Amino acid sequence: MTDKALKDFTPEEADKACGALLHKLRADERPDTKLIRRIFQLHVIANEKATGDRLLTKTVHEEIGGQISLDDLRGMLKECRESHKRVAPKAERETAPALDTKAEELSDRLAALLSQTLGRKFPFPSDHHGEFYLAAGEGTLPWLYRRSADEKRGDTRLCTPFVLAGVINYADREGERGLRIEVCNEHAKWEVVDINAADLATMTGVDALRAMMARGLGVTRAGKNFISDYLSESRPKGPTVYDRPGFRGDGFVCPTGEVLLTREKVELSGKTRLKCAATRGSLEKWKEGVQGVCGLPIDKAYHFQAGIIMGFAGVLANLAGDDMLGYSLEDESQTGKSSTQAGAVSSWCDPSLKESKGLFMPAKGTDNSHEAALQKGAGTVIALDEFGRLSAKVQQDIIFMAQGGAGKRRLKSDSEERATRGWQGGTLIVSAETGFAQRLALEGEKQAGGAAVRMVPISTAHITGKLDGRQFAHVTKVIENFGWSGPVFVLALEKMGFIQKRSRIKQYVAYYVIQMERTTGPDNAYRASAARHFGYLWMAGLLAQDAELIPEDFDVKALIAKLWRHALDSDSGPTDPNAKALAHLVDAITARKDADIVALSVLNDDKRYRREAAGYYDDLRRRYIIRIAAFDQLSGGTVSGKGFRAYLDKLGYLVKPVGKTDSRTWSGYPGLGKDAQYVVLDMDKIDCPTVLPALPRDIPPQLPPAKTHRNREKIDAR
Repeated sequence: MTDKALKDFTPEEADKACGALLHKLRADERPDTKLIRRIFQLHVIANEKATGDRLLTKTVHEEIGGQISLDDLRGMLKECRESHKRVAPKAERETAPALDTKAEELSDRLAALLSQTLGRKFPFPSDHHGEFYLAAGEGTLPWLYRRSADEKRGDTRLCTPFVLAGVINYADREGERGLRIEVCNEHAKWEVVDINAADLATMTGVDALRAMMARGLGVTRAGKNFISDYLSESRPKGPTVYDRPGFRGDGFVCPTGEVLLTREKVELSGKTRLKCAATRGSLEKWKEGVQGVCGLPIDKAYHFQAGIIMGFAGVLANLAGDDMLGYSLEDESQTGKSSTQAGAVSSWCDPSLKESKGLFMPAKGTDNSHEAALQKGAGTVIALDEFGRLSAKVQQDIIFMAQGGAGKRRLKSDSEERATRGWQGGTLIVSAETGFAQRLALEGEKQAGGAAVRMVPISTAHITGKLDGRQFAHVTKVIENFGWSGPVFVLALEKMGFIQKRSRIKQYVAYYVIQMERTTGPDNAYRASAARHFGYLWMAGLLAQDAELIPEDFDVKALIAKLWRHALDSDSGPTDPNAKALAHLVDAITARKDADIVALSVLNDDKRYRREAAGYYDDLRRRYIIRIAAFDQLSGGTVSGKGFRAYLDKLGYLVKPVGKTDSRTWSGYPGLGKDAQYVVLDMDKIDCPTVLPALPRDIPPQLPPAKTHRNREKIDAR
């Protein structure tokens, strides 16, 4: 009886058939929306008025274990009742005829095929939006149709198959919501499309439709309206999506999309996720390569050995909530700088430069264009090859942006602020034949204060001979067996207890910093700040030994000592640029005294010096009076004049105008008139310089390292 057409049921027959189908529904494990709709249609025929509607929906809700909400069931029943009213006059109401058997079988077969390619059962849209079926359409894909209650109008062709997978919570975009949609393209492949929920706020949802159609969705005019309505009303639960990798919540999100340490449904945004291969070879072969590299003499392979550890150092900085680390590989070409970068990247993904789809890419474009690269390297590593091709100003901007942890703030077309790209921790490795400080000087750019502590140099000029083919084969093996060691290092950190007690990482790093030469006391405050990069490298090396990723007998301390010593000797090394400018100023004034820095008494004999002199000296008051226009040149022109004068003021070099304690320049000078600006310096400080301390800075105390891993004896010894 339940299989006959609805129009043939009397109210009594419909009531009995409704009860029989309720028993059948109870026996099904999963709710069959077609069966539920049939029950509601029979109930409408049996009950002209809405008698028992509330009781029926509640009964169905209980029978299916609450898998469909009461609101959706009530909406489905309401639609059935309205459909019944529209079909025929009041005296002769009936619903639209059901699909014929062949059409229904075809729809079931097409749904089964889609389920195979999707990897799970293909879900039709909720019956709240109508009754749907699949039929053959243009091309190779089936089309989704919606039944019409009016037999004369015919059914409506909507679109090719798609699935609403869930609602996305964008954790890095202040809680913005999105929708994850899977679209079946013309090759019967399912592609994921993530759209912002706000894109559906327009009347047509054109932005959302554009994204879906770009992935292969076919859609009619009626289908566009249906998709917009359907997506706007549906809210299934979906994953939490992060825009940057690294430690997020209780887990770790790899740049390739792999999630570690958590069972929560989290993932990396498709825009950030790397498009390169995640792994190749094996961890065992990678370890064999590392064993060979670490077995080479440090003098010949220190940069390769450091590169391997750099792949782990950024993870520690990320876990500690610290800024991005920075290492600049400098000097001649063909010394292995790019291979060093590839060795670091090999811990996480394919280190090939080809197509730049991974974490190793050429440095091209403006500082703004590198924001996306820095975000991809958050928590792990990002390597920029041929950094020297960029202008000195762009290089400096990228260095400061990397440590700042965020890109530039921008507005949308509606004046609302866009989500800003951000990153935390990670390691930035750049390579160039010319050092950063040297490039600034060549291009006449001023070095910003603090630049030298944000990027530390590692020069390849100290290598004592190139590796032969057999030795370089170890480096090649490390590069070719990629993607294994990074996740292993993260899992090892969890076993060692550092994820639970991440605050101890900075204590360790501070401890390692004060073990390096010339990093303690106020005289070395600037160097101590730069030594942080090598402190993380030191700790990462020891922990990598604990994780059995690098050989236990490798001398990490000797490697760090060598790198730090070379950094101190480098032109780009961690020396306060203001201190360099002061030394340049003292040398310039001493060399040019009585040349174009003349005595005030000479002005009485030759007035031309009033125009030509760079400065003057006043023996009576023991002062040097330097024209403001010549002051930057005498100090080397590499630092900000205003900032440098503040530095001189704190060291006692400046003489301030009488009654103007807040001014560091003079408007005129006795005997010179009031037409020019001058910087007045203490002559005794310039002519008889003493070694003066740098500005005070707190140095971390010598904290005893926490004994949480096997290298604690080594740390205590250091």
